[in-house]
Amino acid sequence: MMLRRTLVAFSFCLAAGACQAYPAFYDVLVKQYGFATDSAAAKAKCQVCHDGKPPKLNLFGKQVKPVLPEDYVLTAATLEKVASADADDDGVSNGDELKSGRLPAVKDAPSIPGPSTGAPEESQGELVPKHSFHPAMAHFPLALWAVAAFFELFGRYRKQKPYHDVAIANLGLGLVASIVTIGTGIAAMLRLGYWPLTANPMILHLALASGSTVLALGAWSQRKKEGLGFLLLLCLSAGSVLLAGHFGGDMVFGQ
Repeated sequence: MMLRRTLVAFSFCLAAGACQAYPAFYDVLVKQYGFATDSAAAKAKCQVCHDGKPPKLNLFGKQVKPVLPEDYVLTAATLEKVASADADDDGVSNGDELKSGRLPAVKDAPSIPGPSTGAPEESQGELVPKHSFHPAMAHFPLALWAVAAFFELFGRYRKQKPYHDVAIANLGLGLVASIVTIGTGIAAMLRLGYWPLTANPMILHLALASGSTVLALGAWSQRKKEGLGFLLLLCLSAGSVLLAGHFGGDMVFGQ
């Protein structure tokens, strides 16, 4: 019975790993300029503003970033502020280039070769990508701690101790995974050029991720007491890591 419940918990983790964030900024661009699906801008997706992998910005992205509001939400009004500018200095404004589906940061480039999946492209022959597999590893503590909180709450509702044991197992596995996740996160931050003191999403992501780890350690220290302290720390840890994942996805796809 215990093995079956553990396997069920693990299946929740695998399902949660399939969750992804999507590029809201690109959706705003499409709505504003309505460029064709086979145009250079449609194929470039993130590379309309970025030069390769985020957070590195191209000429157009560098014009957009200073006029973004504090919440980093791209709006039609923000795009209008840079529509008359000419990022690539080719004599055609950013707005006119985007209306025709061209890239505002590339001179005389009506199209770009090959299809795009929407994710930033990796350099050919790069064995370890610059994000150092951090987005993939982050799914493990996120899923494991969320599942642990679910089973702890469910077990208390059903008044059955085996669910508490499953919660502890997921909590422990999440703590082990967090060691690798923290390491890859630091590597990604350094390799991608993020500086947490000047990037608002990074400050929030770093604070929430660190806080969730501390809270998870606190829950682990209370695991044998089965009191409200364990439940509170576990739920706070799960909530914090979920928010950290949200802001992490926002940095990758939304900036």
